Amino acid sequence: MLNKFSYSVLFLIIFLPVAAGIVWAAPIVPPASRKLATRSAVEPKDLRAAGFPRQVRLEGTLSAVSGNTLTVGSYTVTVTTNTRLIRRFGGKSQLSEFKIGDNLQVFARQERADTTNYFARLIRDLSIQKRFGAFIGTVASFNTVTSHFTLQTANRGLLTVTVNSKAVLVNRKQEPLKFSDLVTGARVRVKGLWDKSTNTLTEVSQVKDYSLPIRQTGSSPFAPRTATSSGFPR
Repeated sequence: MLNKFSYSVLFLIIFLPVAAGIVWAAPIVPPASRKLATRSAVEPKDLRAAGFPRQVRLEGTLSAVSGNTLTVGSYTVTVTTNTRLIRRFGGKSQLSEFKIGDNLQVFARQERADTTNYFARLIRDLSIQKRFGAFIGTVASFNTVTSHFTLQTANRGLLTVTVNSKAVLVNRKQEPLKFSDLVTGARVRVKGLWDKSTNTLTEVSQVKDYSLPIRQTGSSPFAPRTATSSGFPR
């Protein structure tokens, strides 16, 4: 007579290999492949078909501005209170800086699948090539009446610098200067907003003149001194 334990062992011996064979023989069905599309490589209609509904990236020329509505190529783009406006180099911009003919890059949400109307999330104006920085060169010319001077630089050529009342002028020892203290040929550093399209520096915060105060020339304080007849050096 077989007890319950024997029946259990017999069951495992007979049916376990059979179940394992069924599992082993079952075909493996691969998951359905999906085509991935990059947003920059396809048009909005293709984006919707590729699985990116209503989120698009547009690039085109600004042809019209009406209030907060822009016409970019064949698309109508609405600027909302949540829209970020930036310049080419990432600096903050505003709609009043945009000009007809500017090249825009727009990241937007489509209003409906059957329209060309979009609500902008971010707009980059590639034509506004401005950035804040420090620029070093020599003073080529200056005008004390208009508070302008030209700065000859090594990499960006001749820059026209506008100095307003908010700008701080100092020498290399951080002592205050006046605009009239600048002279042609002085080596200076200017901190301000550079506009690549016009080669100008505006919104200047500081002008530092490395040529002032004038360095003393002549005998060094460390030069050897000769002894007198009394034995003390002169």
